[in-house]
Amino acid sequence: MHPIQALKPLLDQREDFSLYAFAKSEQFNYRTVKQTVQRWGHRTDKEPHGGTAKQIMARLRARLLDDAQAGAATAISPEDCQ
Repeated sequence: MHPIQALKPLLDQREDFSLYAFAKSEQFNYRTVKQTVQRWGHRTDKEPHGGTAKQIMARLRARLLDDAQAGAATAISPEDCQ
């Protein structure tokens, strides 16, 4: 089983990421998304129990990690600037 990555630190790093926009694009209620992140965003030991919370966290984790990997792949190293 792979380790669960906490989402709160990722969300804190991403000032351009909007939970409201995520909720709207994934057709979730914003309040449900916000409560799920508040309850489960810092957890690394367990996944959510409910179906909706599981879906929210899985999609949110996929979106954040995909964006983070895409950003890392396109980052310019200092050697490229010389």
